[in-house]
Amino acid sequence: MPTYLKRILLILCVLAIAIIGTKIPIPQVDLVLTLIVTLLYTGVRRFHKTAAGTHHLTDTLLFIFVATSIIFSTGKLESPFFFFFFCMLFGAGLLLGWVACLAFAFGL
Repeated sequence: MPTYLKRILLILCVLAIAIIGTKIPIPQVDLVLTLIVTLLYTGVRRFHKTAAGTHHLTDTLLFIFVATSIIFSTGKLESPFFFFFFCMLFGAGLLLGWVACLAFAFGL
């Protein structure tokens, strides 16, 4: 499977998890989910030492997850944090390329 297809599938999975996490009726579940993902990310970064600059995919996926869960938990289009959407598109375009940026835009 080509690399860009793997990136597209990962981005769409992260978006689905973030959106479904905000739809669960349990209070504060989106914050707990964000905490778990951040702790897992920190653990992976700490114990899996690689060359600098090779974590672009994991960095971008975490950024997309956190910002999407913030946007969807605070009111979607009416959210005061909706400008994060444009920051995510810009960041995804810089780090992962235009194909991942398009997948992210169409995923939302």
